[in-house]
Amino acid sequence: MLFANAGIGAFASREPITEADFDQHFGINVRSLLFTVQKALPYSTTAPPSF
Repeated sequence: MLFANAGIGAFASREPITEADFDQHFGINVRSLLFTVQKALPYSTTAPPSF
């Protein structure tokens, strides 16, 4: 089982958000999750998930 969780947030109004702010949040909240799961996939089993 892989538990992949990362996230940050910042409180600000819409105006001061810059591309650098967006890139930092996207990089931590989305990009890191994607690459973590991608690296873990070769180690996953073929059994269907049980919920």
